[in-house]
Amino acid sequence: PAEYTFVLDSAKMELYDLNSAVVGGALRNAISGTTVTTVIRENKNIDVVARFGKDKIPTLESIQNMQILNTKKLPVFIRDVATIKLTPSVDSISRIDQKRTVLLTADVSGTTNSTQVVKEFQEKLAKNYSMPEGYNISYGGENEQNAESVLSIIQAMAIAAILIISTLVLQFNSFKKAIIVLVTLPLALIGVFIGMALLGVSLSFPGLIGILALFGIVVKNAIILIDKINLNIKFGIPFETAILDAGKSRLEAIFITSIVTIAGIIPITLSNETWTALGSAIIFGLSISSFFTLFIIPTLYMTFIDEKERF
Repeated sequence: PAEYTFVLDSAKMELYDLNSAVVGGALRNAISGTTVTTVIRENKNIDVVARFGKDKIPTLESIQNMQILNTKKLPVFIRDVATIKLTPSVDSISRIDQKRTVLLTADVSGTTNSTQVVKEFQEKLAKNYSMPEGYNISYGGENEQNAESVLSIIQAMAIAAILIISTLVLQFNSFKKAIIVLVTLPLALIGVFIGMALLGVSLSFPGLIGILALFGIVVKNAIILIDKINLNIKFGIPFETAILDAGKSRLEAIFITSIVTIAGIIPITLSNETWTALGSAIIFGLSISSFFTLFIIPTLYMTFIDEKERF
């Protein structure tokens, strides 16, 4: 936005016996009018404004050619004492937390990831520019929403972990078995970070949703395996044989379930950049954890579960 500014020449003002009050009053009358009196009609105060007629709306040229009477009652053209300049202006002054703020907005194009754009922008800004004292940059929009969403997801993960541990302890009547099941979670995270590194995907809000969903899937696989081990031992099958049989009998179920889940996630992962993080988290996390679950869970079970706790 811009506005026209009248710049008065003090030397010419003195030459033509004028002052800024007279010129300002004349310009105000020409542009917006001046309230000269107030009349009362039907118990209402009505302002009487002196201004140009509607058929004589002032233009820059007509204002410059206006004549003003100086102190000696002699006419003087506005153009003789003032210069009109087009200068930048602001429509409004924005404030956030009582601080003056300049807001810049932008959209990402195509399948560009906004989180990655902000990261690259911050790196280039830190490298090539230093903010003056008293100034700072805050990133809002999707970046701010992601930060708030990440916090809520982390809180949800903490609550989910507590609920999972409580459920496992109640189901197996053993804290050790619950911990063994939870070992599958870091295995899944290893797969998540490997997958995101291979695809060049940043950990974002959809990615955290994928991790949260992944936790439920991998815990279920571990529960199926341990439950089968307990069931075999309960039926009198020797301990090592019970573990081997559980691995063989649950291998097909775990892998088929994982493959079907991955196949269902692939279309979402490829459909839009937004969902790539979510899909890659589930696909790679589930692939890695499903494979290692069949080896690590039986090993930990054999190592840490005492004879009395085996069923």
